[in-house]
Amino acid sequence: MKKILLVLFTFLICLGYAQDNPYNGLLFSSNKVNKDKRTSLNLTPTTPFGFSNGFAMEFEASFHPTDGYYGNIFKILGNKNYNIDLISNFEGGSNPVFTLVVNNAILSTFQWKEIPQGGIEKWMKFKIEVDALNSSISLSINGHIITKKVKDLTEVKDYEIVFGKSNLKNFVTTDVSPMSIKHIRLYEEESLVRNWILGKHLKNNSVYDEIKNDLATTLNPIWHLDQHLYWKNAKQLRFSNLLGIAPNEKRGLVYFIDQKAVYTYDLKTQQLDTLRYKNKPFPCQGNNFIYNEKTNEIWSYSFDKNLISKFSFNSLSWSSNENYCVEPNFWHHNKLISPQDGSLITFGGYGHYKYKNSFKKIHPKNEVWQSVEGNSTINPRYLSSAGILNKDKFLIFGGYGSKSGSQAVNSHCYYDLYTVDFNGFKTRKLWERANLDQAPFVPVGSMVIDAQSNHFYSLLYDNNTFNTTLKLARIGINKFDITVFPDVIPYKFLDIKSNGNLFLDANSSKLCAITANEGTVNMYSLVYPPMLESDVFQKEATPWTTYLYAILLVLIILALIVLFLQRKPKKESTTTVSREPLAASTAFDEHYEPAAYNKIKKSAIYLFGGFEVFDKEGKDITSQFTPTLKQLFLLILMSKSKNEKGITSHKVIENLWYDKSENSARNNKNVNISKLKLLLEKIGDVELNHENTYWNIQFGENTFCDYQYVNKMLAHIKKEGNEEDKIVEFLNIISAGEICPDVQNEWIEPFKVEVSNRIIDGLDFLSTNHKNLSLLELIANTILKYDPLNEEAIIIKCKSLYALGKKGLAKQSYDDFCKEYLTLLDAKFNVAFKDIIE
Repeated sequence: MKKILLVLFTFLICLGYAQDNPYNGLLFSSNKVNKDKRTSLNLTPTTPFGFSNGFAMEFEASFHPTDGYYGNIFKILGNKNYNIDLISNFEGGSNPVFTLVVNNAILSTFQWKEIPQGGIEKWMKFKIEVDALNSSISLSINGHIITKKVKDLTEVKDYEIVFGKSNLKNFVTTDVSPMSIKHIRLYEEESLVRNWILGKHLKNNSVYDEIKNDLATTLNPIWHLDQHLYWKNAKQLRFSNLLGIAPNEKRGLVYFIDQKAVYTYDLKTQQLDTLRYKNKPFPCQGNNFIYNEKTNEIWSYSFDKNLISKFSFNSLSWSSNENYCVEPNFWHHNKLISPQDGSLITFGGYGHYKYKNSFKKIHPKNEVWQSVEGNSTINPRYLSSAGILNKDKFLIFGGYGSKSGSQAVNSHCYYDLYTVDFNGFKTRKLWERANLDQAPFVPVGSMVIDAQSNHFYSLLYDNNTFNTTLKLARIGINKFDITVFPDVIPYKFLDIKSNGNLFLDANSSKLCAITANEGTVNMYSLVYPPMLESDVFQKEATPWTTYLYAILLVLIILALIVLFLQRKPKKESTTTVSREPLAASTAFDEHYEPAAYNKIKKSAIYLFGGFEVFDKEGKDITSQFTPTLKQLFLLILMSKSKNEKGITSHKVIENLWYDKSENSARNNKNVNISKLKLLLEKIGDVELNHENTYWNIQFGENTFCDYQYVNKMLAHIKKEGNEEDKIVEFLNIISAGEICPDVQNEWIEPFKVEVSNRIIDGLDFLSTNHKNLSLLELIANTILKYDPLNEEAIIIKCKSLYALGKKGLAKQSYDDFCKEYLTLLDAKFNVAFKDIIE
């Protein structure tokens, strides 16, 4: 029976090995950083292990090349004074690479030639056995074992274990081996008692073992998994006259082109080489450059000339000498090199108030632009993303544009995906979504395609905001699904002056993101594949006492409920009233307007229609918010809609006190933060929090904020779309008007636009899912408040009024809309009233 259990246990352990995540491990900072920043892993931060007869410890380690190789791998301290140290020294020569030291003497040494399959940058298996009964210590590296007798071991019972930097009393060391460690296992009498995988960890960088949730602590850790979660800002470069950027994905290079030279940046070495050239590329400002892998050339092009200027790395010259480029008519177009014939292919773009949807192609031999105009499948757009799916097709995703191509008529974001044939540009729509929870957004111009999982990656951002962020997203190809990863990249979007790029560096298996704002370029990297927080972080262990308290609490509540029901003579009616909403009509012969409703006037904050605040006593304290306090509150409140974390102090100062010196701005910020906290205390259950450098505002259940309410409704409107009473309450609130019309600042306008667009999209959805004519008219009226020229809204309004028998009112509404349309757009509304009502 014991043999069967032993075999089963061994099988389970082997299964654990088989399921090992290849991205596990803890990287130790060593001599490349100062002593204060070196890494430590303490397996016994509070209490030593009690092993009366000794123990065994296994782990895997990989060692990295660096300028200094000497350092501590681990230190075991028994009974506070019996030290066992494993040291590395890779300087070469006759020195041993690993030395095991016990107290003041060398116990055993290892050379590379003695270690099977050993070497730098290779995962090796270590095992140390401390046998107190036989007074011996053995060390095994990749199966090569050395066992030695030692003195004074029989009395050692308590063991402290530290990897890397040690702060153990009287045994301090700051020399750290340049290594990565994973899979630390402790055995007592051949039983596995602790197992630290060193993969997932807590957000505070401590880590639980898998057996007893025993906590190990770290200092200055670099977790391998974290490199799949957080973007690393690898480099910032500045150029005086940057014309374009062209990545070379397979070689891990990025080319930057200005009016004097081609600059080659090596992603691995982070070195920038300057190649001064002869002749000139096209001096266009639309980033009209692309690297052609087939010819090993950088191509420069202009849509108004049947010519490609090619840069040769052999001659360091361009094939033409161009001094002029017309004003671009295809800003932010997509560009690809066809894998079939090496042609340059472009799609879409923007120029002179028009969005484009044409495909253009130029072959390196004949150098004549061929154009497929007026593509009927894909609406005109720019700011879309493109990538090569296979040798026959490429993908086009999203963008910003309009059905007519005119910037003035209903410009909006697109959330759709198409395949396009390289041969003939035959286009097929794979899927489309009217709106997404992450909206509004557009992607950067490039994507990384993962054919194995049938997904692609791109960077998404809000093009309505200057200080925006790039968010990495994984999106399904044949079937829509989207996963947005948590970390973000700061991005200043200036439309035609900004550019973003994403590609996979094949050499390092890292996703590389590039942002360019005029002449400032930032490069970021993220180890591929990207991961979510659930892939990286362990859950906090719940003490058993917590479960006990929870059970007791449930039992007490149940007892109180039973007691209450026994004493209750009859069922009493209860009502909950927060506002008095306009009753939704279910009859089709009733016409109503948004009615006045009873506002909550205790612990309430209103933004729609004007800023208004009531404290917990019901007193109007709006006047106590000075213009600066009002803006500070609004900025912190609204920023959470862009970034769940909130907003940093730096961003607050940048938006509100940009014209002051650093000290003055900081003082202004601190003073007004203090004042704002005091005012929020008067309101009630609302707090101004500062967490991990981010400011945010949290509302409790007893404080009402219409901005928060509207955001929640918009997020769940599709689920709750059939409940007319909630819709009418929602319409009552937003019908008050736009957010804080009296606050007119550059920073707030993107927030107003974003909320207005989301409201219109939400109301569009509601209008297609309800048949109540009176409710439809009310929805249409609300849309027209936010978008007076919304064509769909006026059609819904006229139809509803006409069906309700309000024919004169329907015609009057139509005539008023046509006049407004003509005045603002200098064009006639092209839908006749007769066509609407029929």
